[in-house]
Amino acid sequence: VIALGEYGAFCALGDITALAGSGDEEMQQAVLFALAEIADPSSLKILEDAANAANYKKENTRAASSFVRYAERLAENGELELSEKICRSLIKKAIGPGQVTYGYTAMSIMVDHMGYEILPDLLKGFDSSDKESRGAMLRFASQITDIAATREWMEKYEEVGPEQKQELISFFRKRGDMTVVPLLKGELESSDPVVKIAALDALAYLVGPD
Repeated sequence: VIALGEYGAFCALGDITALAGSGDEEMQQAVLFALAEIADPSSLKILEDAANAANYKKENTRAASSFVRYAERLAENGELELSEKICRSLIKKAIGPGQVTYGYTAMSIMVDHMGYEILPDLLKGFDSSDKESRGAMLRFASQITDIAATREWMEKYEEVGPEQKQELISFFRKRGDMTVVPLLKGELESSDPVVKIAALDALAYLVGPD
């Protein structure tokens, strides 16, 4: 079954589908893996139901992993609308301990295949009170490199508090886009010493010591 999935054997889809829900956990893991790799839209309900039953957590059938892989393979096959639908569902549902990795992977799939279109989601995600979540949004954002995206993050910068400003300055530094230099120079007058030091460090990296 696994070999058929790796080969993408669409001709075996019916036989593999018939095995869903039967046999032991090892068999179910193989079935879900194969259906994810073949990535036919008709397999949606089986894979989604299995991921729901697993509560989007790691377990022996690896249902959540297969559901995420299914979304990725759909995108690779040009089924972007269905892939996006699945990814957005995962992002909403996979938010708790043991689940969030799947939500982050779903966001990564959308970034890889939709690029700039996903930027509003990343900007909104950066509003999170959770630092780890904000860091994930910035890691995804680093893949969207055009100047228009940089300008939107500069606008976001003006809306957030000192802790998030510091995170964005580090993001701008790694990004290496000189568009941010005037913004950083303005922060040399910041009343927040942490923001001021971060801006100074970023400027030294981008343009060299004054």
